[in-house]
Amino acid sequence: MLKTGSSNMMKATSLKELANILCLSPSTVSKALNNSDEISDKTKIRVRRIAEAYKYVPNQMARNLKLGKSNSIGVVIPNVKDEFFGMVLHGIEAEATKRGYSVVIHISDDCAKKEKTCLETFAKGSVDGVLISLAKENNYSRNSCYLDRFKNDKIPLVQFDRVDENEKVDKVSVDDFDGAYNAIKHLIKTGCKSIAFISPISQTSVGEFRRQGYLQALKLEVDIEDTPILIEIDQYEDLKRAIKKAFKRNEIDGLLAADELSAVCAINTVQSMGLRIPEDVSIIGFTDGMFAKSSIPSLTTISQHAKKVGEISVQTLISRIEKLWIGRPEHKIIKTELNLRNSTKTLITE
Repeated sequence: MLKTGSSNMMKATSLKELANILCLSPSTVSKALNNSDEISDKTKIRVRRIAEAYKYVPNQMARNLKLGKSNSIGVVIPNVKDEFFGMVLHGIEAEATKRGYSVVIHISDDCAKKEKTCLETFAKGSVDGVLISLAKENNYSRNSCYLDRFKNDKIPLVQFDRVDENEKVDKVSVDDFDGAYNAIKHLIKTGCKSIAFISPISQTSVGEFRRQGYLQALKLEVDIEDTPILIEIDQYEDLKRAIKKAFKRNEIDGLLAADELSAVCAINTVQSMGLRIPEDVSIIGFTDGMFAKSSIPSLTTISQHAKKVGEISVQTLISRIEKLWIGRPEHKIIKTELNLRNSTKTLITE
């Protein structure tokens, strides 16, 4: 008879060890633990009781390989510094949990080599599918050929936010061009005549679309200075100096920032120069996070609906994983929304 009450009982570390303890075959023990109809209820109860007593933990990796499914999703993001990605992850985790999937997160740090390593880890079969927002190095160079392994192995992959238009995979992105265009139109309607564009993310797809939206609005709108004033930097540490330099060379009365952090930095820098916001300079920034709401004055923003981006990305990926959608790759584009606060002047009406 097996004695299961001893405090010195050894832990069963493998299915084979547990089978030896029970004097059953590994196959029978596995089926009993997985509630197979082939095994009697009496044997199931006995197996589970002994498994619990011996603190047996199933080898999840082996089980996943056998079943061909892990019920987990891999996520690769450029960084966790931007509040936008934090909000996207919140949407991803909530939607995945609701659908019975766990989430494994890797951070590329905007490094192409590290992004490739993250993807190689997921490609070994530890997840059922992958969500990825491309690292700056790969997004700018459009060097995402190593995603071919996912296509060849038929592992579902969805790009979100930072995407490569040339890749034939599912994508979920924000209408960054339209968001920037509408922001410039709003600044013009409030009386701005000379508008600058600030971007620390020019080497990404989202940064380029926002830049093009800014340029197109300057080109098509009338009664303003249509010469572009581009303040583009690689490091946030250079932003304050670049803004001051632009103001010395131009009579700027409006600013559009490509992200929230650079917008808040612009508010602080402009005020340190003795200019008033919004009386002298109006400012709009992308991403509607806590920085925008807490800045003084509060920042008018272009909301990208980050949580929704995460939710739709998960829905798209699971549709592929569970073969609910087997058609051609889709590109789902989410519209932005302008949230008016105190960093812009009241709209001029006729």
